[in-house]
Amino acid sequence: FNPSTKIDVNALAIELDAGSNGVLIDSEGSVNITTSANNSNITIDPHNMGTLILGSNDNTEVTIDAKKFSIDAHGDASNITLTTDDNNEDLTIALTGDTNSSLILQSSGNSPSDAIKINASVGGMDIDVKQNRTLDVEGNNTNTITGNNIDTITGNSTHIISGATGYTLNVLHKINVDAASSDSKAIAYNAS
Repeated sequence: FNPSTKIDVNALAIELDAGSNGVLIDSEGSVNITTSANNSNITIDPHNMGTLILGSNDNTEVTIDAKKFSIDAHGDASNITLTTDDNNEDLTIALTGDTNSSLILQSSGNSPSDAIKINASVGGMDIDVKQNRTLDVEGNNTNTITGNNIDTITGNSTHIISGATGYTLNVLHKINVDAASSDSKAIAYNAS
């Protein structure tokens, strides 16, 4: 075999069959697999329960570029995981472009407690919303805060409570209500 020799195969079709020892393609240079006409597909499909393995943890980068893409799994738990070894190695899922498009995180799981679960097991969470925010809960809603809670509202705040037992405040020490307005009805209590 002369490593300086180029092998060029032209045919209407090429079929390569191998037995149990498999097929090995080994190149010192880059490998390019391309379809060049008829909008033809490229299919890589392991037999039955075989595993499709792309790359290893010493590869520098994997790039997927397409007009659209779809990753579908059927019947088993799945994950996308980034294992970091230094600061600022962020995992970003982003929707870009100034269009009426949405980033949708959706679950049809029927667990009453965690059909969607967000868990920051060590650090905190920062949510910034430029326009409106809507939270609809058809069941019960529980907020448990072990530290302090501060709500800063530059507009108005309205709470509509329609339950049979009304509104209950259970405070261990004291309640402070301050109104900067000097109006006689700055703080008003009405029961009807």
